[in-house]
Amino acid sequence: MTETHETHAVVVTRRRMAEVADAYDELEDRLLGDGQRGGHAAPSSRLPLDAHAATVRMEISGWATWCARAVMDYRDEHKQPWTPSTTDPGALLREIADEHIGVFFGDPIEGGEFIDTAEEFSRRARAAAWPTGARWIRLSVPCPEAAMSDMGERVECGGEYRMWMQPEQDVLGDMVCDRDDEHRITPAEWMRAMRRRGVKSVDGAARLVRTLRIAGRVAL
Repeated sequence: MTETHETHAVVVTRRRMAEVADAYDELEDRLLGDGQRGGHAAPSSRLPLDAHAATVRMEISGWATWCARAVMDYRDEHKQPWTPSTTDPGALLREIADEHIGVFFGDPIEGGEFIDTAEEFSRRARAAAWPTGARWIRLSVPCPEAAMSDMGERVECGGEYRMWMQPEQDVLGDMVCDRDDEHRITPAEWMRAMRRRGVKSVDGAARLVRTLRIAGRVAL
């Protein structure tokens, strides 16, 4: 199933799976007690992990495993064995959503049931992970910052940009690196920098705009 031939239901369901994956990452970070992976939390952005959130996290893990088993069974049946590249539930859901979501839409009835399941998981996962509605949006855009090592060598940051967003927010905030929150830039500045770099920036710019639209905001 190619992107140009995907139905609206498939596109929306892929988004819902990505939302569940993001929520799982958030719940795992809070359970580990480090606020978030590789960075600093926004002020008052984290709430203590409660029993309900822990339960939702386990349910997401179980659903990710079920989805992976469904893809494996389908691929085995068609003599195309598949092994997931990860066991992390969040990453696993993203991999399945990006590469194998068509498996769940071969039958209209089963496809409809999967849409409903993804919608329900997304609703419950987001409510557990972000009770106030405020959250970090993963932009899937690499941070270009670098530092100098003691040997005078350039060391790439290796982080990715994200953006803190709240319900009904009208103005986009800074893009902030998930490894070093000193690495930040406004979306407009980033887009101008990408345009200056030439043709290779097109994919990155399009990805940023698409991500912000998925998050419910009109970019730039």
